[in-house]
Amino acid sequence: MSHSYSTRLFLIVLAVGFLTDTALAARLINRAGSDTLMVVLVSKKGAEDYLEYAENTLKERLRGSGFRVMNPEMTEKVKKDRILFEAIKNASASAMARISSDYGAGILVRGTLVSVGSTERISGNWDGTAAISLVAIDTKTGEEIEVVASDPMGTTGNPAPMEESPLGAKQMAIRSALDNLLQKLGAGSEVITGQVAMSVKFSSLFKSSVGKVNTLLFAHDSDTIFVGGNDGVAVCKQGCSEAKVLSDDIPGKVTNLALSRDGSMLAIATTKGSIHLLDLTGVKKRVDIDAHSSGAWALDFSPDGKMLASGGGDGTLRIWNVGSTFKLGDIRGHNDKVTSISFDLHGRTIVSISEDLTIKTWDVSTRKEVRAFSESMNRLTSSAFSVDKGLMAYSAKTVDFDLRQNKRIDKRFIRVRDCLTGRDIATFEGHNKDINALCFVSGKRFLISSAEDRQAKVWDIEKRTEIANLELSSKESRLAATRDGRLIATSDGDKVTVWTTR
Repeated sequence: MSHSYSTRLFLIVLAVGFLTDTALAARLINRAGSDTLMVVLVSKKGAEDYLEYAENTLKERLRGSGFRVMNPEMTEKVKKDRILFEAIKNASASAMARISSDYGAGILVRGTLVSVGSTERISGNWDGTAAISLVAIDTKTGEEIEVVASDPMGTTGNPAPMEESPLGAKQMAIRSALDNLLQKLGAGSEVITGQVAMSVKFSSLFKSSVGKVNTLLFAHDSDTIFVGGNDGVAVCKQGCSEAKVLSDDIPGKVTNLALSRDGSMLAIATTKGSIHLLDLTGVKKRVDIDAHSSGAWALDFSPDGKMLASGGGDGTLRIWNVGSTFKLGDIRGHNDKVTSISFDLHGRTIVSISEDLTIKTWDVSTRKEVRAFSESMNRLTSSAFSVDKGLMAYSAKTVDFDLRQNKRIDKRFIRVRDCLTGRDIATFEGHNKDINALCFVSGKRFLISSAEDRQAKVWDIEKRTEIANLELSSKESRLAATRDGRLIATSDGDKVTVWTTR
């Protein structure tokens, strides 16, 4: 890659966004003509101890969706009026009128905490269960404008949470049930934007020191980048001209890197099927694991750093205890190489992407499939997950033939998908050769892709459009971005270029 990039400046007008759930607010406000609501939850027998937690959590979710929730003092005043409170539970017309006129609440959200429970699964891990129903009522008319109930825990749409204590499992189950309800009510991830100018320009270039670059990973401090190559692993601090070798006696080529959330442990996957755990604090020596017989290609740490998931060339996923390196279990279901895996934000499920052209979600505790997806394509070429694990992106190719013109038609596209709901967010087309790398930039807002056409494209996920194009020298460039989106890295053979984005 040439230093001539320093003379290129790509000015891009980007929308810097934040995520908020506004769809639900718009939906109910339009129907009731008010954004002020009262929340009243009651419980069935056996769930009383968790009623306050459930009600406070629901209020927190609704405030985040754009509602004005009546203050606690006002709500307590209503609850102390036993006649009014009973009338509210029964949704009587007189109670609705009084709530509207005396307290100014245009919407009553009346809920029932039906049940809460927990079951021990494996070695001190507990599954939580909870069931909640909600009714939203227009207080002016007494009309029920929404009626929903949470899916049973453990289903595809509402997987059961797993925690290290019965209390934690029950609380997470309540939160999961409420999230499930709000999704049904229409709460979704929408991007609210404000315009600001941002530039993407060349910053620095360094040599990998470990041969051809196969994978890149920024540390959490955003100033350090790890390089996995044909000859080992190296690290470069911002501004270095040549990366420092961390480990060069690793058998096989490095295929993937993963960093624990606290930044203390680096996991390394290789074509020989081995996994290596490198303690970056220097307290422990490197630990080597003979993990897969057909190469190790995918890695991810659980959010608490206690587990590591790996994906092999034979389609098998394996879960490891990081402290002891003991294998906790196998997950079998793919019939080709697993190229990408990701724990969810709570470490209870894993999403895996495979060259068998399927995307599957697995329950970590039971190691059973809870959701699967596939679409018509001939090749699944690359994938990525957002930092918060809320979105996945994958690139694919389809091949068709025009028999009349005796012509082959190759179509390449990128799909952005919601990991929780499975809903497609956006589809992008623009590369004319196979896409080989994807990376989210600035949370969920932007995506960068590189392809064999020697182009790196920046996509605006909300606006569903291409906003920048960078010319690359390599057909096999790899990508990485800092968590704050301030830096992007691209590779060219044994060299890495760092770009600034603001």
